[in-house]
Amino acid sequence: MVTGYNRNITAASLTANQTYYTLTSWASGAMVVQRIETSNTHLDPVDIGELNEMNPTWLTTAAGTPSTWLQLGFGSFILYPKTSGTLSSTLYTLDKITVPTSDSDYIQVGDEDLPAIVDFATFIARLKEGGKEASESVGLIQNFLKAAAKYNANILNTSLYKKVMGQPQKQTRPASLEHMPPQ
Repeated sequence: MVTGYNRNITAASLTANQTYYTLTSWASGAMVVQRIETSNTHLDPVDIGELNEMNPTWLTTAAGTPSTWLQLGFGSFILYPKTSGTLSSTLYTLDKITVPTSDSDYIQVGDEDLPAIVDFATFIARLKEGGKEASESVGLIQNFLKAAAKYNANILNTSLYKKVMGQPQKQTRPASLEHMPPQ
């Protein structure tokens, strides 16, 4: 699940007669391509099913001017058709969040989320102590879970998240929850 991301724009020189590319060649932390632009246009994203329907023998197609691209898991993509010459392009990517490793590193969360994070850390510490301390800290994990549910509801309403994860653009509630008011 993508819960945080950095957007990045990278200039890339795509090699001739190559179909498969890894993002780490240009951006070490890149996970997902959002858009690929060339000097005069952008390439359309497709999925593997669409590519197979367009041309079942797409892997053996002669090189030409790429018109589409396919995200291939995290960190790689495919151009179709493969480029006949070196292609200068701009990649728009979502990158991994850097993990803080020193005391001076900044954690990229809003002030409204910090109490829930502190509650979770306190719950884990008390859980390790066991006994009465653990049982008295159940309210802390409940606070954290409520905050996480609220945060995840906001993410579900973000079209970028839905597009990256391949979910439908319109979110509906399951029928089993229709009798219950939203919280």
